[in-house]
Parts: sequence; C-alpha cells; structure tokens
Amino acid sequence: MCKWEIFDINNYNHRLKGSFLSLNLNNMQFINFQIISPDILWFTYAINHQPIASRIPETLSSDAEVVQLEFNSLISFIASNDLSDNSFIFASFLKRLLRMPNIQLEEFYSLLKSCELAYRCFEKNLIEDFLKLI
Repeated sequence: MCKWEIFDINNYNHRLKGSFLSLNLNNMQFINFQIISPDILWFTYAINHQPIASRIPETLSSDAEVVQLEFNSLISFIASNDLSDNSFIFASFLKRLLRMPNIQLEEFYSLLKSCELAYRCFEKNLIEDFLKLI
C-alpha cells in the first residue's frame, strides 16, 4: 500500500495526537506501527454488540458497515481472480498479481484505495467517539 501510494502517513495525523495515544482501550502505539490494524477491524463488528452498541452514535455503526463492505469486496476480488495462496508466500502472490491484465490491476488498486479510505475514516471516528466517552 505504501509502494502504490495508497497509504499516506499524513492522512493519519490523528494518530499522533496526545489524546489518541492516551486512550487505554487498546495499545495505540502498536496500532500506530501498522497501516491497517486488526484491532480496529475487530471494532467494526464489536461496536454492534453490548456494551459498546448503546454508547456510540449510529453514524459510527454505518462507517463500520462501509469498512466491512469494502474489505469483503476486496476479498471477493482476490478469490475470484485466484490470487490467494494457500502457502501464504508473498512473492508468489505478487508474481500472480503483476501478471494480471491492466484493467484488473486498476480494479485491485481501486479496491485497495477504497478500503484504506473507509478504514481511515472509521478509525478516526472510532477513536474520537471513544474519547468522548471517557
């Protein structure tokens, strides 16, 4: 994502704020070392369950649904183009990816961009809403 300039650290300035780092809900320093954190993705499901569900705004729940839809689209694309690799060898995955026709490569790029944008918006809103609860 960095190589294709999908991820830009400047879009994640909210991670550098003191209030974000002081949130004791998760290890925020660990999250800061990742482009996309599994912990934040987990929250796209967790916020729809108690005790979190009753304390967050509906807009955050909608943001979570968008993230889930975007990532499901990406996973469907990977599955339909046989880009998965049972051995999880990343070099093999990249070789197959680069052999894709340009139109599919553009679609893959677009899906990655959409996932990153949805994730970034959800992450920022999630942290802001958690800070309001404290």
